[in-house]
This record gives sequence, structure tokens and C-alpha cells, in this order.
Amino acid sequence: MKKLIAIFFGIMISVSLLMGSQARVSALGNEPAMLINDDVSIDLFPQRINDFSLARVEGLGNIQPGYLLLIGDTGDKWGVWGSSTTTENMFNIYRSMSDQSALKLSFLIGRDHTYQKNSSQKNKRTKRNLESTLTYGWDNINSEKALTVSLDYGPGSDLYDNDNYSSFDYTNYGAIDTTTTSGSAYQLNFTTSFSNRCNQGLLFFNHRYDRVGLSFGFGGHEVSTGSQKNSEGSLSNFSLNARTFTFNTQNLNEQAQLYYGVGTGLGYMSSTNKDEITDNKSSNHTFYFGRMNIAAGIETYISNFDFRVGINRTNTLFRSSGSKLENGTTTEDSESHIGSSSGYGIATGLGYNYKDLQINVLLNNNIFNSGPQMIFDSNAGNIFASFDVVYSL
Repeated sequence: MKKLIAIFFGIMISVSLLMGSQARVSALGNEPAMLINDDVSIDLFPQRINDFSLARVEGLGNIQPGYLLLIGDTGDKWGVWGSSTTTENMFNIYRSMSDQSALKLSFLIGRDHTYQKNSSQKNKRTKRNLESTLTYGWDNINSEKALTVSLDYGPGSDLYDNDNYSSFDYTNYGAIDTTTTSGSAYQLNFTTSFSNRCNQGLLFFNHRYDRVGLSFGFGGHEVSTGSQKNSEGSLSNFSLNARTFTFNTQNLNEQAQLYYGVGTGLGYMSSTNKDEITDNKSSNHTFYFGRMNIAAGIETYISNFDFRVGINRTNTLFRSSGSKLENGTTTEDSESHIGSSSGYGIATGLGYNYKDLQINVLLNNNIFNSGPQMIFDSNAGNIFASFDVVYSL
């Protein structure tokens, strides 16, 4: 055990100055569902921990590094995964329930925020988000399934500015004398989703990945100056989305693997804000249909090296949005779009394999325009866009 821990942290330290996250996925079309035998499937279906014993580090050198450690025998696995920034910390625990099922329990305690109470810029107190997510994954014949439930509580975002909720502006809520003004807010969100990956694709595809998600929440705020209430409001939100992605993985020869697929989806989102004092009410909604996604990637193997190139494109066939304001009179606004595209995203990457160690690198696309300059001039950017390491135990 001591040797295992030493190896894990040794890898972490050795790459702590390098940048990256999920480099192999990004270089092969940025569609993780296609990489069935890759450890990235653990992020989609926790029962895949039964297939691996490894230590993985990614994104070290970024402000949001990540790590994954899995130990134990099949059906008796334990694992931890986490990422952190300067403002939030997430910690996930994996546990096998059998050789075909597993649990993932996630905690998020972070996003510390302060706001100014008066002109002397004293911090009133720290706000904190609390989030808990439970995912249960299990295998059926020719299919993998996962059910996720999440509950999130935190400070109401309507009381804060756009700088990560960092400062409270009482003047937006009718307060004149900020030295005697106080306020409070809260927001509660519930999210659930169901995912399925199976060997029953559509048309000439052999595999399919489906996901359905539902989210709703509510919250409120109150701002007062002395005994006078300046503002009191409530908010609510709702969203529903569904997606299917059908794909193939094909061996071109002993040294090349091809991944390709196409997907579509639809979604609906709405939000409502109401001022309880003035009875003013505003609402917004968005609906999209036919969000087409095309992804493809090819990976070739030469000796200990892997060479990768991928492409991804998203098109939305139809999108409609609207807003409504009720403040004595009713004002409505709506718009629709038929056909829109995000353009093509092209990525290239490299891999290196040595015994139980795998290193994956995503290259900066500018390397094809100014590669030599990037080597000798740091102002031209980094050659590597991302970097991660996997060590099989």
C-alpha cells in the first residue's frame, strides 16, 4: 500500500507543472461515449470501476486539476476522484456494489463568496454552496445504465454581480443608505438524469448512447434598510433535455482504430422572477430541437506512440426563445431561428505508452501555424493544450 501511494503521488508531482484534461477524448472527436474501453467511461457509468485499477491525473497545472485512484478486486473496488480550484472543492467516492454495479457519491463544499456591507468595505460574512450527488450504475445484457440525483443549495445568484457572485450591490434593490442595509438570499436546485449505452445502434451503427435530464429549482431574496423593506423577490427555473448519440468503433487494421457517430437532441428551459412588493414579474423560455452532433476520430499506433486526430460539429435545426414582462402592462418578445452551426472543431493529439504508464497530450492547433515560434518564444503560446497521465496498478 505504501508503494502504491508513493507511485500515485509521485506521478502527481511529476506532472504538476503541465496543463491538460481528458486529452485523449478531446483529440478523438470530444465525444466520451464513443470510447467504450477507455477509463473515461467511469465518468459516465460508475460501474466501469470494476474494469480498472489505476491512478489518473489530469489538468495539473490548470486551476482545476483532477485525479482518480481505483484499488481493489473486481466487485470489491474502492475509488476516489476529485478536482479543486481556489473557490471550490469536489470529492467523489466510488464503491462497487457487485461486479456489475457501483455507486458514486459526490460532495461539493465551496464557492466561498463575500460581499461588502458599507463604504469601509468590510466583509459581512462568507456564503457557501452545498451540493450532494448520488449516481448508481448497473449493467444489463448488452447495455450499461446510470441514474443520477443531485441537490444543490447556495446563495441566490440574483443578488450578486457577474463576477462569480463576488460582490453584493444593494443599490440595485432600492437601497440608498448602504451602511444600514442588509440582505439575504437562497437558491435550491434539484437535478436528475438517466443514461444508457447499448449495443443496439440506429441505421448502420452498432452502438448508442442515450441521456435524459430534468432540473428544477426555486429561491428568493430580501433586502431591507432599517425597518423598511426595499425588495423581496422569488425565482424559479425548469429545464428538460434529451439526447441520443449512435456510433461505431472500427478496427481499420492492427495499427489503426476509427471512431465515428452522429447524435441529436432537444431541450426546454424556463425561468421566472417575481418582485413580491411591486408584483412585477418577468419570465424567459428557450426551446431547441434537432441539435445535431457529428463526431469522428482516428487513432494510429506506431511502436509506443499513438497519433490522434478528431473532428466535431454541432448544428441546431430549430431554436425558439421568448421573454415576458408584467409590470402593470404586459410586454412580450420572441424570436425563432432555423438552422445554426457551431462550426467544425478539429483537434490533434499524441500518446505515449511505457509498460503500465500512459501519457496523453492534446496539441495546440496553432502549432501548425507557428510551431517553431512556440518552441523558442513562450509568448507565442504552449505547444500542449492539455496533458494527462494514467498508471495501471
